[in-house]
Amino acid sequence: MSPAHFRHRRAAAYRAFYEHLPLSLDALPEGPDGRVHRRFDVGSLARFNVLDTRQHRDPVPADPAEQHAEARTMLGREQEEWLYGGMSGSPATWNFVANGVAVAAITEDRVGQWDGYPAARRRLIEAMQRTSNPVVLTGDIHKHVAAELKADFADPASRTVGVELICTSIASDGDGAPTDDYTEDWLQHPCVKLYDGRRGYVRCALTPDELVSDFKVVPWIQADADAPARTAARFSTPAGDPGLHRKA
Repeated sequence: MSPAHFRHRRAAAYRAFYEHLPLSLDALPEGPDGRVHRRFDVGSLARFNVLDTRQHRDPVPADPAEQHAEARTMLGREQEEWLYGGMSGSPATWNFVANGVAVAAITEDRVGQWDGYPAARRRLIEAMQRTSNPVVLTGDIHKHVAAELKADFADPASRTVGVELICTSIASDGDGAPTDDYTEDWLQHPCVKLYDGRRGYVRCALTPDELVSDFKVVPWIQADADAPARTAARFSTPAGDPGLHRKA
């Protein structure tokens, strides 16, 4: 594919993206370029920072030395500065980061996640420590995961600075199961409090005092659309006390 053909396809993709999703005028694309990241507040209760973790990231590293390079970025420098400024200056009680790939440290082999950008993740974690009640909302892996984000992932006893709620897919990967080939990879880390491979969604209830997250699952999606939803796990995160306290 020629560079010109690629730019044409990218422009068409951005146009379709904008025309079929509830986006603001700020996201109106200009040819092959579009601004995806955005921010909105819900009164003084919550601030949502919606990130673009695809088009500004550095390429897949060639080797471990490049992977750990200080200058490597997931978001691009401009978006990093925008994010950290909006987090540290936020008047909200809760500060959410809506993000496309897993932040929690799991394995350096998965270079497409924040594991492939350890210096950038450290900068993100440092910014979270200057922020009121940070919560990361993530998708991408088609699994339910609840994890505590640590000041130093190499030290399980280090301070918890926030939580990450990873939502599974609605239909991708078939019915799924509570455990699968990746369960051990995730649950070997003490910071990971839940892993579930079934289909479903996460429901969050937010007050000035507490975030309650319910991880909902269904036992099947392939046979029909009548599977009953149930709560696989429920966690409480009190304001001012980052962490996941399991309630169900």
